[in-house]
Amino acid sequence: MQRPGPQHHAGGEQACEPMGESSCESALGQLCRASSHDLYGTLFMYGPIAILEEDWTGPWREVQRVLASGVQDFDDFLASNPSFIAEVRREHRVLDANLAALQLFGLTEDDKADFLAHAGELLPANPDSNGRVLKAFASGARSAEGERLLKQGPDQYVPILWRTLIPPPDGDFSRLLFYAVDVSALKRAQEELVTTQGELARASKIAMVGEMTASIAHEINQPLGAIRLFADTALRWLDRGVPSIDRARRSLNEVAANAERASRIVQRVRNLVRHEPPATQRLALRPAVLAVFALLARDARKARAQLICTLPDTLPDIAAEQTQLQQVLVNLFSNALQAMSHAATPAARLEVHGQLSDKAQLLVIVDDNGPGLSKEASERLFAPFYSTKSDGMGLGLSICRSIVEAHGGRITAGHRPDGLPGARFTFTLPLAA
Repeated sequence: MQRPGPQHHAGGEQACEPMGESSCESALGQLCRASSHDLYGTLFMYGPIAILEEDWTGPWREVQRVLASGVQDFDDFLASNPSFIAEVRREHRVLDANLAALQLFGLTEDDKADFLAHAGELLPANPDSNGRVLKAFASGARSAEGERLLKQGPDQYVPILWRTLIPPPDGDFSRLLFYAVDVSALKRAQEELVTTQGELARASKIAMVGEMTASIAHEINQPLGAIRLFADTALRWLDRGVPSIDRARRSLNEVAANAERASRIVQRVRNLVRHEPPATQRLALRPAVLAVFALLARDARKARAQLICTLPDTLPDIAAEQTQLQQVLVNLFSNALQAMSHAATPAARLEVHGQLSDKAQLLVIVDDNGPGLSKEASERLFAPFYSTKSDGMGLGLSICRSIVEAHGGRITAGHRPDGLPGARFTFTLPLAA
């Protein structure tokens, strides 16, 4: 899409919240006063959607050069050449920005010249967003879209959705328009929904425990009440002037029978909560870790953390119960992400690697570069109901230890080696036979 008059461009990396009523009235006034010659320019400048006009001619040529060199799988090329995106972005320029785009950065129309002069710093290369555009160039797709964060100020980011239309191969790549929408309110609503769902799940579990407790109390009160009744009856028969031994014996037999009934109720509860040996199966560890990474991708984005798995595909399979293994991984990874998020760890990263500890077990290592563990935490971390979080129940790591030990392994926590910042958790699992 091109327009007459001064060029304007929308940045595939921008967003703007809908303009207020006064802003809309101002924009309508501008449109009414516009001549046919600058109508499109006025629409661009004062429209409610953030727009950037960008020159992608250089990156387009670089993509074509790579394809001409014989590269068949451009996605694989980008994965093997992670610096390519940053390099080609140096040939990219932001040509124009409308008022809504400027407002994303807390700027006004008077700040446009300064914004355009420093657009490269305000909109740095982004592997995901820029990669989507380059992949569209390579595949011949006619559009690209995505989601990214824009830095609005110190420790302040704006989530946006962006979209651009891609010209045909013989088209003009010097004036691509990127449209963006601020989705902060949507993100907040999603986070509130997730929080509410978590609170409901927690309340449901507490309610279920309460119901179970009430049910157990009700069940066990019945034989206990009968025991008291028959014991009192036996005493009355024995306290008579002429004791009735036979009737006292019958009452005491009822006491014994109801005591056995209460014992069976207690045994049923014990069977419910006791640890049974896990039903293990042959599992590959790397796919299990990557599946949990995908599950926690949202938490990683919130913590601005990079998830790294260096487990080689050549590692032997382990013997584990899949759901329980996932529970251990989710607990360890979630704790690390929360710790790094609360500490605002710069360049946060969580890395999983492993090695054979002996002929029968695999050692799994989970490292983060967060605030690390205090001496007290290191000593008590796996104790039931101990938590370093104000709202934690202190059961997650205790459950992890129970699961790992039920598999015949061992779990530890401590500092990373060689004085590196962060925490290190290790656990062992048996190899599959």
